[in-house]
Amino acid sequence: MQRTDPLRGEANRSLATPAPLGFTLVEVMVALAVVAVALPALLVTLSQQLDGLRYLEDRTHAQWVAANRLAELRLVLGAKGSLQTGQVSGSEELAGRSWYWWSEGEETEVPGFFRYQIVVSDQEDGEAAPVHTSVVISPRSNPMARDSSSVAGFTLVEVLIAMAITALISVVAYTGLSSALSGAESLRGASERAHDINQTWALLSRDLRQVVNRPIVDEFGQVVPALLGGEMAREPLALTRAGWHNSSAAPRSTLQRVRWWLEEERLWRGYFPVLDRTAGTEPVETAILEGVERFELRFLPAMSAVESDRNDVIDRRNWQDNWVADLSQPGQMPSPPAAVEVLMEVTGLGELRRTYVLPSP
Repeated sequence: MQRTDPLRGEANRSLATPAPLGFTLVEVMVALAVVAVALPALLVTLSQQLDGLRYLEDRTHAQWVAANRLAELRLVLGAKGSLQTGQVSGSEELAGRSWYWWSEGEETEVPGFFRYQIVVSDQEDGEAAPVHTSVVISPRSNPMARDSSSVAGFTLVEVLIAMAITALISVVAYTGLSSALSGAESLRGASERAHDINQTWALLSRDLRQVVNRPIVDEFGQVVPALLGGEMAREPLALTRAGWHNSSAAPRSTLQRVRWWLEEERLWRGYFPVLDRTAGTEPVETAILEGVERFELRFLPAMSAVESDRNDVIDRRNWQDNWVADLSQPGQMPSPPAAVEVLMEVTGLGELRRTYVLPSP
């Protein structure tokens, strides 16, 4: 009987099995080269996204500047009855930056109608490249390669070289990605911030452009003007507005008493369920915008008080800081002003300004 030594047989099988092969330095270099090619492409894509977010932020600010210029033209038209034709230019400070605008008016084929084009740029000579434009009416072989069948794995030198290359590429990649992601997060926050501010302007616009001359009775039984505001008023802005939709056919008016105020760097909006309230009438209050350091208003008394220069730019030096009832004339309630300028100082953006033309009484 033939006997087999299990230990000897196991040793023979072990010797017969080919040793596993590892990566060569060339293979590692090729893999790292692929990574090095892919990373710049990723960084370029992130950079393009950052540029897009920055462009959207600039475009939003330019739209605010164009809206202010359009409001000025409406005030001049209401005061003078006509607007200048030809091109005029000017500048405005908004969000801590200087913005430059060019407006050009021309008559249309329809008598009494003008076509106005407003161009806004962040550069003084940037009319040709505007940020916003308003028109009213994108080797087959490697000689260093070696036969891998004769190599069982890395040498110590090859491992050290590969680790050094990996470390270098990792540092470069981490630095680039970290900067890109930080910038993307910052701009994403700025974009969301601009969206919140736009919503605030829209709410203010709906309230002011639907104001009606309807005084109310407050909880103390006193008659309060339809619109009041400023530092001498109880709130920075309180007004009676129309357009309160009543989809449920509730027994209430379509008019609404609204107030705006600033509290602990937070801008609030509130309204009352009734116009003439009592001591037990509770308001409905909503926080609108965070990080507001200042909230001020200025009031244009009437269209006859509009003063402008030869470029139809409004002079605001005669606008009033307060709109309250005259205590020397009891029983007389002031009508709403012709226009309201809203100033907000927002953290990280600086001073923002919007002008709203109120409806004629």
